[in-house]
Amino acid sequence: MQIMFDGGPKVSIPRKHIQAIEVARLYYEEGRTQADIAAEMGVSRATVSRSLRLAHEIGAVQIRVVDPHSDCSELSEEVKTRFGLQRAIVVPVFEDSPETIKRNIGSVAADYLARIVKPGSVIGVSWGTTIATLVAALRPRKRTGVKIVQLLGADGCSVDPAHINEVARGIAEAFRGDWYLLPAPGVVHDEAIRDALLQEASIEAMLEMCRQADIALVGIGACDSSSGTVHLGYLTPEEIGKMREDGAAGEICYRFYDINGQTLESQLENRVVGITLKDLSSIDTRMGIAGGLGKAEAILGALRGRYVNVLVVDEITARRVIELDDELCIRSDDSDAG
Repeated sequence: MQIMFDGGPKVSIPRKHIQAIEVARLYYEEGRTQADIAAEMGVSRATVSRSLRLAHEIGAVQIRVVDPHSDCSELSEEVKTRFGLQRAIVVPVFEDSPETIKRNIGSVAADYLARIVKPGSVIGVSWGTTIATLVAALRPRKRTGVKIVQLLGADGCSVDPAHINEVARGIAEAFRGDWYLLPAPGVVHDEAIRDALLQEASIEAMLEMCRQADIALVGIGACDSSSGTVHLGYLTPEEIGKMREDGAAGEICYRFYDINGQTLESQLENRVVGITLKDLSSIDTRMGIAGGLGKAEAILGALRGRYVNVLVVDEITARRVIELDDELCIRSDDSDAG
């Protein structure tokens, strides 16, 4: 068969290409089955299958992936590029329910964690309600030799899904891995007790395992009365309010920092039994999961301080983080100009 294009030479199209295009039209445009097409054209199903493959090879069939949440994909790329991250995942918001947003963040984070965990991976974990939703969303899978270690001592006498012991146990169960306790409270009464505990061989061994982790999974806490430090009674609402006035923006593992990511001294700093922000920053993959506008400043500080290099966040909060970053850049430019 030959086709004459306007003013051009005759172009010969192989018969098998014509057949492949017709098969592709029937299959993709009309939704016919391969068996129906084979019967209509008087050929075998194997021939139909080969024709479909050929249609792809000659470019007659082109597949385009359309992201229904393209705004979030573009936002993810902007967050990743702006803050130099390994990965940013912005989760669409379909309803203004904090619990639903939290569950959706946890579900997406669980899928990503499952993709990056390899046989032999060491995962350091903190605690929190958003991390608990990640644990709930994890599906059991086999990863040989995975180790889960707590980045922070355990808090409180009651155990709920957000408790660090439950988080570590749940992730270990999901990956069929081993769970390593940090056998100490997360916060002790004073610095002398903290120092004595740090000299215990078992505690030092676990903290060293934390430092050698391949992946750190951390929550990002706001510097307000919603903070776990207030919930657990380590700080009063008035004390954390004063810290906020003094520039604190957020905390990771009870280590506070300002909106630029600079570490800050707090009443807890020398009483915490757990990883420091400096040690956290040396871990290859530092995955932070958080959501809600109240955490925007805390997330920005964590990004600017490079305490996380993978972020899973909801789209509303992501946009606010970018707005805050822009505002800080403008202030910095104005200051330099002055």
